[in-house]
Amino acid sequence: MSFYNWEHHWRRRFTHQSAFSGLTGLYWTNAIRDIGLALVNIFIPIYLYRQFGNISLVFIFLAVYHLSVVLSAYPVARIIRKIGLDYSGVLGGLLKLVFFVSLLASKTNPWLIWPAAWVWGLGVLFTWLVHHYYLAASSGRIHLFGQKVATINLIDRWLLTLVPIAGGIMLDWGGFQLTFMVAAVFLGISGLPLLFDKFNKKNMQVDLRDTLKGVVDPTAKKVWLALFAAGVTTEVVSTVWPIYLFLLIKNYTVIGMIQAGGLLFASMALVWLGRKVDQHGWRWQRPAIFVNAANLLFRGLVVSGMGLFLMESLYQLVSLFVWVPFDVHVYELAVRDRRLEFFVRREWMLHLGGLISSLVLAVGFALGAPWQWMFVFGAVSLSMVAVGEKNMKA
Repeated sequence: MSFYNWEHHWRRRFTHQSAFSGLTGLYWTNAIRDIGLALVNIFIPIYLYRQFGNISLVFIFLAVYHLSVVLSAYPVARIIRKIGLDYSGVLGGLLKLVFFVSLLASKTNPWLIWPAAWVWGLGVLFTWLVHHYYLAASSGRIHLFGQKVATINLIDRWLLTLVPIAGGIMLDWGGFQLTFMVAAVFLGISGLPLLFDKFNKKNMQVDLRDTLKGVVDPTAKKVWLALFAAGVTTEVVSTVWPIYLFLLIKNYTVIGMIQAGGLLFASMALVWLGRKVDQHGWRWQRPAIFVNAANLLFRGLVVSGMGLFLMESLYQLVSLFVWVPFDVHVYELAVRDRRLEFFVRREWMLHLGGLISSLVLAVGFALGAPWQWMFVFGAVSLSMVAVGEKNMKA
């Protein structure tokens, strides 16, 4: 019996009666993955900083990661097309497990840290190309993504509200090895629920020439600008901010509490926001972009624990009004295009932004630029999202 015949027989026998309906498999995958990520996400840059002892090298590591995504996005899309979404999701989780094992092993074998960056990029691709295609393909109709995106974000926020505190306590008590291994287990199994749903798409359309043609399409240039700017902003928020917190506070539990507090406020608004986005579109997005840009602009001036908590709480709450509508309209654009090709372009633009910003930040820190200028960089890039968002409207 061939592998594919065996797989078909296995699926019919063990999953037909218990198959998840709708997006349940994706929701479970997100929940399990988010537990693993929430334990360590804010602490990974801190671990890298402690490992390297040099902030610029942290951003060189991240540049390797982003380069991995940019160079591998199309080949990974071809693999996903061949093996299907569910096995690709499982592979994405396993690659993230390999990343954490390699990261921990790099303490005694320092050379492993660079392959680890590349593996993380592959894991991200197998995870997020599957996630985005799955969500976009779940509905042939447009303007109905708001509640779906909000539901996924609600799962994210609930878990990200509670788990970072546990991650901080675990770090203070058992160190990085224990925390990273627990996170790696959750990430390693996160793709399994996709095996138990009714949606296993294969043979999606993906052609290199058409994918590249979409990048240079003049009607889409502001869309790609918005995604590029989003990638730059993410680099500042997800890497500069955690290291800044660590240098000020040096207590993992308190860092986890600051992160969790901000997410708690945000989670309260999500379901309502998803419905409003479906009904009214982008009414709040542009003001929200500039509120959060101002937040980043002044963040480097805050040094007290309460001030940091309030800044993060406001940022996380306002972020919903930026990124939920943003993601909704990305999906609306994707369903008008060849979806897998569109999401390959999305990864290219986001991670080109991440790659260039990593190199800029590495040089900036090497030259001794003040922290405030790094947050100004993030504020400017976030403001650029507003330039592209008008072109993303349906």
